[in-house]
Amino acid sequence: MAIPRIVIGEPFPEKLGLLEPLVRQLGYEPVRLRRGMRGNPPAADALLLERPFELGRELIASLRRRNPGLPVVYLDKPFSLDRLRRRLEEAVSGRGGGQVLVSVTRR
Repeated sequence: MAIPRIVIGEPFPEKLGLLEPLVRQLGYEPVRLRRGMRGNPPAADALLLERPFELGRELIASLRRRNPGLPVVYLDKPFSLDRLRRRLEEAVSGRGGGQVLVSVTRR
């Protein structure tokens, strides 16, 4: 069974070093976007965005051209690891229905 791939869309590259280990710890393969990938986005099971941002909308559109039902999980801070786990599970299992899932905020 393949490990689900989670594309991390983060406008600040220095924060990727914090998110990638968390995604890996939860049992997923984190995929870091690189410049020039917008025209040829990587295969993914879900997209994790720290928050909505201008390039995030472009990224969602680009990834959904390749995978129309791609779920998107927004990560607001502060967040709990348990809630992130639940949201990613919903996303990759299809329970999110391809919709933009609610934020992973601690409440």
